[in-house]
Amino acid sequence: MAEPTARGDVQALGRGGSPCRMRRLLRIGIMALAPLATGCSFVRVAQDPYFDAQAFAESPPRTLAVAPFKNQTRTVTAGEVMRRQMFGEISTLGYEDVELAKVDGIIRSKAEQRGLSVAEFDETMMLDPDLADAVVFGDLVKVSKIFLLLYSHHKVELRLAIYDARSRKRLYQNHFIVRNINLSLPTSLDGIVSTFASTLWFMRDTKLDETLSVAAEEIGKRLPDRADPALTGGLFISRIEVAVERQPLKAGDRVLLRVAATPGQMATFALGRIIDGQPLWETSAGLYEGTYVVQPGQTGRFVYATITLTNPQNPEEQFVKEASEQPFAIDTVPPPAYEVTAWSPAPSGRGVRLRLGPRDRSAAAEDDLPAQLAIYRARGRAEELQLIGTTTTGEFDDESAEPGVEYDYAVIAYDAAGNAGPVDRRVTVRVPDRPASR
Repeated sequence: MAEPTARGDVQALGRGGSPCRMRRLLRIGIMALAPLATGCSFVRVAQDPYFDAQAFAESPPRTLAVAPFKNQTRTVTAGEVMRRQMFGEISTLGYEDVELAKVDGIIRSKAEQRGLSVAEFDETMMLDPDLADAVVFGDLVKVSKIFLLLYSHHKVELRLAIYDARSRKRLYQNHFIVRNINLSLPTSLDGIVSTFASTLWFMRDTKLDETLSVAAEEIGKRLPDRADPALTGGLFISRIEVAVERQPLKAGDRVLLRVAATPGQMATFALGRIIDGQPLWETSAGLYEGTYVVQPGQTGRFVYATITLTNPQNPEEQFVKEASEQPFAIDTVPPPAYEVTAWSPAPSGRGVRLRLGPRDRSAAAEDDLPAQLAIYRARGRAEELQLIGTTTTGEFDDESAEPGVEYDYAVIAYDAAGNAGPVDRRVTVRVPDRPASR
């Protein structure tokens, strides 16, 4: 049927106004791509940040010094260029920056006092309040470029850390990968030639300083700013830890929470839509803890803890943060009743093979098995049921069953949370004297 339809479309184009529409669409497409014909540039940033907001807020550094950057690249000047660019960006933040020449002078002086060269002067020796309240350390790992006909980029990889010189604590650390990308999409043969020239121009060596400047600008946007009220006395939550006993949780299991946040506040937590407004208690300055016990009937597949911090002096001032990277599940609903649905001689020739399934097929599909099925057996109604084994499939071989004897079997289903289903009934099975199926 597809081929006649295609021919019909072609005939319609030859008869009516469709070619005009096609030409209009083509012109619109070319106009949309026109900006790319001459090339466009954009920046992508990947990062892996760490920030001790509590330590920062307790004693925000007033002065900030940028130490000489390490340089692992083949470009000898790249480390110092990146350091100067980062100094320019940090100068726009709310710190009193220390001029690079002054930093270098202090380092030389301290190195001479210790009988060391500047290269031998260890980073830990720079953590001196005489230099600044905090020191920025940088390690320029890589500066590289890729060239293709339509695509090229410069890549800058930088590790950056800020240490408090007074407490020698690490306040901030990040691993940045910044790509300055040039992309062109020519719409003609002449465009391919101009694109090639444009891409080559983008890859010139003098472009490196510009790329380092772009990288420094993007990195500077992501650094903690002393002028940010949220970091200098406002409400903040720097860390949320959620600990659960198992996955998923069942009734009676506990959810433990530890939160690092602004000291002296009112703190509560919610667990998805299951519970809200549960208190957290400040066990030490800035450290809040709380526990919740899962109740029967509660359930949720992706549950997140949400912390709310409230200023007791101004209840309208709140800070809310969700532990979105720490989901857990709650399942307090037991699986349906399972039983022996059929049996036959075991393939080994000893005992019987039991086929297991839900008592009520509308409650659970036969192939939707629980995490585990426990099989119980009794020799006659008067005997108490005894556990003889477990299975994770819909079959179980009872090779210890004696030929010609009648046994009562019962099954208990367990889900992943450990909830046990009901024992619906016993099923009587007479082990055949010789191979015969039923």
